Amino acid sequence: MTKWLRWQGLIAFVAVVVFVFLAWYFLVNTIVRHSIEKAGTRVVGARVELAKADVHLFPLGITLMRLQVTNPDNPMSNALEAGQIDFAIDSLNLLRRKIIINTMTMEGVRFNTPRKTSGAVNFHKDQRRSETSKDTPFAIPGMFSFQLPDIHEILAREKLESLEQITNLREEIETAKADWEKRLAGAPDKNTFEQYQARAKKLQKGSKGISGTLTKASDLKNLQKDISKDLKRLKNIQKKFARDKKNLTKKLDQLKSAPQHDVDRILNTYNLSSDGLGNVSQLLFGDKIGGTVKKAIFWYGKISPLLTKVGPRDKKDVTEKPDRGKGVYIRFKEESPLPDLLARQVGVSTIIMAGNIKGELRQVTTDQATLGLPLEFNFSGVKLQGVQSLNVKGSLDHIDPNKAKDQMTIAVQQYRVNDLKLSATDNLPLTLKNGLANLNLTASIGEEILDAHIQVTMDAAELETGNKTSGNQLQQALHAALADVSTFSVNARVTGPLDNYKVKMTSDLDKILKNAVGRQMKALTNEFQDTLRAGIADKIKGPMADTSDSMSGLDSITQEISSRLDLGNDVSGLKLF
Repeated sequence: MTKWLRWQGLIAFVAVVVFVFLAWYFLVNTIVRHSIEKAGTRVVGARVELAKADVHLFPLGITLMRLQVTNPDNPMSNALEAGQIDFAIDSLNLLRRKIIINTMTMEGVRFNTPRKTSGAVNFHKDQRRSETSKDTPFAIPGMFSFQLPDIHEILAREKLESLEQITNLREEIETAKADWEKRLAGAPDKNTFEQYQARAKKLQKGSKGISGTLTKASDLKNLQKDISKDLKRLKNIQKKFARDKKNLTKKLDQLKSAPQHDVDRILNTYNLSSDGLGNVSQLLFGDKIGGTVKKAIFWYGKISPLLTKVGPRDKKDVTEKPDRGKGVYIRFKEESPLPDLLARQVGVSTIIMAGNIKGELRQVTTDQATLGLPLEFNFSGVKLQGVQSLNVKGSLDHIDPNKAKDQMTIAVQQYRVNDLKLSATDNLPLTLKNGLANLNLTASIGEEILDAHIQVTMDAAELETGNKTSGNQLQQALHAALADVSTFSVNARVTGPLDNYKVKMTSDLDKILKNAVGRQMKALTNEFQDTLRAGIADKIKGPMADTSDSMSGLDSITQEISSRLDLGNDVSGLKLF
């Protein structure tokens, strides 16, 4: 009787199962952890670390413990740290090569946490520098200066347009002079008209008689014709030269206003005009808003490419012949198509200094085109420490990568501000000691063009301006004006391409300061302007004199042409009969 059970096969089968189970138990968690760290590090450009990954089968899912994402700009801090991430995977769709997560939770999310070791990596070092070291396109046009800048330093550093124009005109005059001297060298001159005079005298001594008279008349006609031709040529030269000289003289006269253009330009460069205090918001809030926008754009550049899957099926009219011996992954038409990776709902609990902020992300996928839905997010916090309420919501729509449209709104109510340094300069040390801020932000990005509006209103503000009795009259006026301010608002508009955006800021502080110190600023500006004008005049005096001398050198050409015309007229007026 044949045995239906073969013990050798059973033992081999059990051994394989046990081996697979042990490999799973001991290795799969490590493999998953390393895979997440490697992929995250490559995307961020700085080290991504995971303390532990726990893969469980019933139900199928993964738990991640203490995820750390290093800040590429500061390798000794984490841009993001999550205490625990837990999610279950749809096992049926996993058989179809799709990772579908219906719900995911992220607990204990923190930002800007310190690291014990550096999270810098080498393979993205150069790339990261090119992405983050670029200066923000927004720059503050000069700082308040309540003392006159050193004129000698300014003139040594600044390129004077008037000086360049004077030098160029002198070269143009010298070129014109050499050109006209060359033309005159081939024009009728004193020697030419002396020869005509000799011909005329010879005709006066000509033969008598009828034949002699006729011959003399013919020669005289030819002589007058030659003289007339040369006179006409000289008059034409005189006319053209007078026109060129007139143009050069006009340019020389116009140079008289060039130094004032330099004065005006330098005044604007150093923010020393009567409107010099017209944009104090640029000085007080510019660095903070500009730096925040820069960081936001950096992280947007990291996240945005992840929303659009790039692959062969994204390319139209492309047919590639598979390698010999290799199969082709064919994607059949689905009734309800799903992307290869999708998290339908992600619950996030974030810890900040003010308390906990909770929210969710919906439709998180790397292939929005297949899903047909944008990523949406919504976060809120109420009764936080020092904040009455906070709401953040928006969407990232990359369904059509060529027409991406992303938008976000942020509303913060009654945020208590304490000891915020607005300006640390010696000229205007300004600190916001206390205040309640309300912030509203709306931002959108479409086709790599940013359009954002930020509005901040401050109530119950207490501004500390240092010692009111120290400094000059201008500083004291500023101190007095700011000390009385209890409410103010700031508006910022950020527009333009992501790599070249512009920030325009306004604040009612601008008007307050401008009215408070208008007279003092005007007097200071006039003093600086007079000193600057004198310095520029002294610097261009020598070159201007050289240019005037070059212009005077054209007078000799004028005289030479007139002298030749006088000789020609004298010869032409000789009486031969």
